[in-house]
Amino acid sequence: QMGRVRVKNSVSTAGTAPQRFTFPEPFSVTPVLVLMPTTAGGQPATVRVRDVTPTGFGAWLTEPLGEDGPHAQQEVAYLAVVPGVHTLPGGKKLEARMISTTKQVWGGGSKCKPKGAASSWERVSFSAGFSQAPAFIAGIQTEANERRRVPRKPSEPFLYVAAKDVKTSSASVSLGRAEAGKTDLVTVPETIGWIAFQPGTFNIAQATCRAVLSGKLVTGWGKPVNVPFGVDLKTNKPLVVASIASYFGSDGGWLRLQSSSKTGSRFVIDEDRTCDKERDHTKEQVGLLACNKPIAL
Repeated sequence: QMGRVRVKNSVSTAGTAPQRFTFPEPFSVTPVLVLMPTTAGGQPATVRVRDVTPTGFGAWLTEPLGEDGPHAQQEVAYLAVVPGVHTLPGGKKLEARMISTTKQVWGGGSKCKPKGAASSWERVSFSAGFSQAPAFIAGIQTEANERRRVPRKPSEPFLYVAAKDVKTSSASVSLGRAEAGKTDLVTVPETIGWIAFQPGTFNIAQATCRAVLSGKLVTGWGKPVNVPFGVDLKTNKPLVVASIASYFGSDGGWLRLQSSSKTGSRFVIDEDRTCDKERDHTKEQVGLLACNKPIAL
């Protein structure tokens, strides 16, 4: 399934319970779920999920330490896929899986992470038999380590999925801490969900979709970069879900969507302001799926 939800403005309605959203059609099992944070609200922020079930999920906007916590409303796209290998109409493959981990990766220097902390990665293997590196999209499915009353307060630990080395047969993932990770280590496993699409165009449930693994294009906050779809989706408001698929920037960071058109989407990579105030970032790859209308199967 693919659709949009409106995650409420938590500046004026900051509580401590996530909003609950219902899938248009229930799944037979709990799906892998990825949401696309936007650039609405100028502070560093991402969207987190919890309590994902076959019928729906909870979501809220979180900010890292150094911010006040509450964040402006965002209309975000979501992508939900049953775990496994699937053949799409036309023969293209997709694969969706989950992995539980406490492995983490820190950005910045020693002042931005706990003493003795060492970054590490999980390698995930693909079973779909891709002939080229897939469009790789990932998101955290759980919120097992949160210590604060988000979104009323900033998130601790502030987490997102870091990914790198996307190849035809595998990729690497970890819990991204960026430069906001000087506080305690993650000790309770979090579940990372990932979805890999064979690049190209496919049609499903009357929607036309395009999966892309970009080159090194997208940079930091305030410098949006267009990632072309390679086709005209014939709508100025396509549904787009994407995440960073590389780790060239040493500070860490996560993807936010600024805008979309018929032929591409403009993204920035955001960084926290916990350890330093700059939000610049080197060029990274992006994995994305763009569809011209919602999908409910």
